[in-house]
Amino acid sequence: MSLHPVVDERSQTIIDQLNCPAFNELLLDAIELMRPSSLYIQTSSKEEIDYARSNALAQGEEHQLAMPGHTYHFDSPDDQGRDKKNTLILLDDQTGLDADVMTRDRKEGTAHVREIMKGCMEGKQMLIAFYCLGPVNCSFSKTAVQFTDSWYILHSENVLYRNGFAQMVNRHMKETSANRSFYAFYHSVGRTDSANRPVDIDKRRIYINPVEHLVYTINNSYAGNALACKKLALRLAIYDSNHHPEKNNLTEHMFLSTFANPCIPNDKLNVCGAFPSACGKTSTSMAPGSSIIGDDMVYMQIVDDNMGIRRCKAVNIETGMFGIISGVNPSDDPLIYDCLTSERECIFSNVLVGEDGRPYWDGMYYGKSKNDMVNEPGLLPSSGRNYKGTWTKPELPIMHGNARFTLNLKELRNVSPELDNPDGVDVDLILYGGRDSNTCPPVYQAHNWAHGVYIGSSIESETTAATLGTQGVVVSNPMANLDFLIVPVPMYLENHVRFGRLLGSRAPKVFGVNYFLKDPTTGEYLNSKLDKKVWVAWACGRTRGHYRAKCTPIGWIPYYEDLKSLFRSELDTDYTEEQYNIQFTINVENYIQKMVRIMKLYGGKQAPTEWVIMECRVMRALKKLLAEKGSAVSPSAFDDYESQSWFDRAFVEE
Repeated sequence: MSLHPVVDERSQTIIDQLNCPAFNELLLDAIELMRPSSLYIQTSSKEEIDYARSNALAQGEEHQLAMPGHTYHFDSPDDQGRDKKNTLILLDDQTGLDADVMTRDRKEGTAHVREIMKGCMEGKQMLIAFYCLGPVNCSFSKTAVQFTDSWYILHSENVLYRNGFAQMVNRHMKETSANRSFYAFYHSVGRTDSANRPVDIDKRRIYINPVEHLVYTINNSYAGNALACKKLALRLAIYDSNHHPEKNNLTEHMFLSTFANPCIPNDKLNVCGAFPSACGKTSTSMAPGSSIIGDDMVYMQIVDDNMGIRRCKAVNIETGMFGIISGVNPSDDPLIYDCLTSERECIFSNVLVGEDGRPYWDGMYYGKSKNDMVNEPGLLPSSGRNYKGTWTKPELPIMHGNARFTLNLKELRNVSPELDNPDGVDVDLILYGGRDSNTCPPVYQAHNWAHGVYIGSSIESETTAATLGTQGVVVSNPMANLDFLIVPVPMYLENHVRFGRLLGSRAPKVFGVNYFLKDPTTGEYLNSKLDKKVWVAWACGRTRGHYRAKCTPIGWIPYYEDLKSLFRSELDTDYTEEQYNIQFTINVENYIQKMVRIMKLYGGKQAPTEWVIMECRVMRALKKLLAEKGSAVSPSAFDDYESQSWFDRAFVEE
């Protein structure tokens, strides 16, 4: 017997196979709320995956490009980025949340968004698909069910995520609404114009209900608002990780890549890294010689191995890349550029599409500015289309600054064979990177795990004139995860501290990196884009115990001789002692000012005890160093660190 009149025979067979009362209740609720005229449930066959892609084209949500496998999609001019204003967290208790977290009472917010979504699929087909967030058969992967009316969204999620139908059957059979553990996402583009783009942007809502593992998102098609498996599901998982610390996991906005140990052939280290936007995250994850497992989000889990030893394991939540396309060129990003210019499945969104059927984007020609692209002959076609409509040369901009590409990671030549490992990989070290011109050295190691949590929680990035119109504004972004934290920051930090405490000596080593130091006289960057390969190589060698380091109040810094050798072996270039002395001078006064900003940020909040203790120890050491040696201290001053008055034994005790 059919569950509902819109459920056809094929769909009912799938529903019976799932045998999940919790799913049945959600399906009935979704049908009665959004009132579709028909239903399509995607399972796992290749034919169904191809069907989704072909329907995205047939329905006009995507269009074919000249290159086989390449398609493009345009979002509304008013739907080009994450809508922070209308992204609300539905909670009963909002105590202790950061002021930037937009919340609404759970019952009130649910009623509001459901009123907007009432009947939003009338005359449309409801599409349902199942995704595995993390590798299939991984014990700490999560399952998500997507309800949508957009073939573009379905196609995008098929590229970005692992199919979760089998996991839904095997893991969630007979679950009821009382014990439902999978995530559910209700999405609708809403009313559309002739180009299948949402018209009721003023009623765009993205409401996240972490208590019930449910997301409502309406009147949008931009993937950041509509692809619930991405940052919306990330928020749900962060809520779960921190409200259930006994599960011993972290949910982080980090890349996960494998790097070579520069000291021992064939020895590999798995590295996680958290960086705010435009601070080097993707370029680090794709550094020459690395193997990428993931570029954006990870689950970390404490797992006992066969010997009963606790280990930190990590998996990539996704299996694809939804990347910013601006600046991708054959010199800086050769592996990605190759994928964007050769035959394979790839979705371009909000780029310029020329009259020749090819995609064009800012920065695609190395060394060519936007003005160069529209004025020099042969770089762009004379006309085309972008998200605003018809484009004619030399109009600027040619595309939206947040234009994207959607690509499966397996298309990349440097993808790791560990991408789908259900056991995850051991995390050897974690990098925390920000953007500052005058404070942190290019690479330095935390004194211990608690100090590493402090380094991560004190990430800052300076804005640039190109992005905000005001240069040098310092923005704090704990673990580069602030936009997605829907729990009190102290709770989040306590879970991090506890995580490392449980791992003990098996906890990953933690390093800070900064690629953006500038010469105080000339204002020029002190590092090239390629230097990050050396900083990561040193961190890998240091993690394995191959390199000595000098203890400073802010952490451990390299010896010149080791970096000189690494610059030669990794980049085949010279590295002078003068460069080393400038880059690794400890800017004591600037670092104290940074710490004061962090104290104000967390002032009055109940930060973890170990975190506070390390903060106090570092500040005390810096003040002693300032009094004795001044505001900027050369790295040579730390050769005999143990004999100096600022030195704290806690800095050498893990």
